Amino acid sequence: MPAELAALGRYNATVPAEIEAKYEAASLDEVEAKLSSLGAEPAGEVTETDTFFDTPAGDLSRGDRGLRLRSSRADRGEPRGSLTYKGPRQHSGGSKQREEIESTVGDIDAMGELLRACGLISKVTIQKRRRRWRLHDCEVSLDELPLLGTFVEIEGPSPEAIEAVSRELELVGEPIVTPYFMLLNERCPRVLDGCGRATFEACDECEHGRSA
Repeated sequence: MPAELAALGRYNATVPAEIEAKYEAASLDEVEAKLSSLGAEPAGEVTETDTFFDTPAGDLSRGDRGLRLRSSRADRGEPRGSLTYKGPRQHSGGSKQREEIESTVGDIDAMGELLRACGLISKVTIQKRRRRWRLHDCEVSLDELPLLGTFVEIEGPSPEAIEAVSRELELVGEPIVTPYFMLLNERCPRVLDGCGRATFEACDECEHGRSA
């Protein structure tokens, strides 16, 4: 594994942490109505297309780490790119916490080619439609994914802040700590072992996706 990637796996307390929890939701409209009644502020709608990279031997995934190239497009807007490294997951109650290093990307396609030129390979591309809200110190995302359905993801400054918001939203069920791409692979193994894509268009056209 390249030395640069190995260095990314070493814990650094100065690196910002991502703290989040997600819940399956039967109706995003009901959650959105609750957010509005609580005085939450809408923060826009986007379609996010995420491509995850790894070494050919899978060093990052084996170490519970991730490298994601994201294209985020608002309605009628230009896509915005970002490159994000995520460290191993640490669990606190229903929340998970990870090291996160993120940078904006000007040319998404060029960055993908750069990563491939460095010996990395794209493992899977997944897509979701996301409606974002701000409530207290947390960002609440209402997510829709192909094959999986709808979820509420809460990101905040602490597990306690996230738990408080989940109670206000009256979310039911246990928080889900499994990443979306692993949930998608459980639903349709071809996501990782076949086509490598879980986008709305690809899954709508795929007979395997429709029967999963």
